[in-house]
Amino acid sequence: MSGIAFTPSSTGDDVRNVFTNACIGKTFLVTGASTGIGLETARVLVSGNASHVIITGLTEQEGQDAIAAIKTASGNDNPPLTYYILNLGSTESRHEVAAKILNKFGHIDCLINNAGVLNPGPRKTTKDGLEISFGVNHLGTFHFTNQLLPLLRKNATQTNPSRIVNVASAGQCYFAPHEGIPFDNLNAEKKYNGWSCYGTSKLGVVLFTRELQRRESANNIVCVAVHPGNVGGTNIATGMGLSQQLAMMALVVRNQTVSQFLKDTKLKTVIEGCATSLFCALSPSIVGGGFYHDCTLSKGELLHKKAGDVEMGLKLWEVTEKLISGLDSKQ
Repeated sequence: MSGIAFTPSSTGDDVRNVFTNACIGKTFLVTGASTGIGLETARVLVSGNASHVIITGLTEQEGQDAIAAIKTASGNDNPPLTYYILNLGSTESRHEVAAKILNKFGHIDCLINNAGVLNPGPRKTTKDGLEISFGVNHLGTFHFTNQLLPLLRKNATQTNPSRIVNVASAGQCYFAPHEGIPFDNLNAEKKYNGWSCYGTSKLGVVLFTRELQRRESANNIVCVAVHPGNVGGTNIATGMGLSQQLAMMALVVRNQTVSQFLKDTKLKTVIEGCATSLFCALSPSIVGGGFYHDCTLSKGELLHKKAGDVEMGLKLWEVTEKLISGLDSKQ
């Protein structure tokens, strides 16, 4: 449609400038939008004259700083923003924020699940006691999204579907176990490798996206997963020393994904890193259930061999629902 060939160096502003009217009149929700890729995503949506942009972060100060940054960048002293403190690793927080959004907003046109964590060091757990990568990246995103589906279904039509854009990672290709989701060790209590847990969680995001698309296509919701690229200037990983980097490369070698890894070495800026999420949020021609990188639909590259395993996706859905039910019973 656009006649524009996007590249790995395309920015979020480039995407907005092609799909010039795609933000107008729409309500967006971007998680993890107080810093990094999420903040740039929200800034571009505001600059594209979105009707409203809901953003989340971890602290009140992060929210104040994010809103101030968007005000400065947009030249708008009253941007259409609402900020919520959301901890995706907390069942209580997910319920609380989802309830506030359901109560305040009549519909959402596009949900961009940008929030995530990478913990290459010693094992950490969420507030709910789950291994942090799985608990935040997969289960937290799964639970929060499912609570917001009524708002996404509200105004969706065949000609104007709602969108769910899940930020995954090529890490699922490089780091997840050969067999895919390790159902016998989801909480990484038997054996732990931070990179493997991250890869597993992002493979979970891809499988979740495809199963969600299967379930929600009749409700006119288009669901996609994206790889933003290797982005500097984000808070997803902190304190990554030489030992963690060596562990990462050892896992890539062991998983025999070196050739894929070496094709994905460009270091992107945050404004380049938000481009694919925005492309999937704004482009009229998006394939539901697809995996996108560099504003392009993957034909299998950068994807784990189990990424299209329907049975694995269904089993993960069922297991995740049971875990959430157990967490809810403790509230």
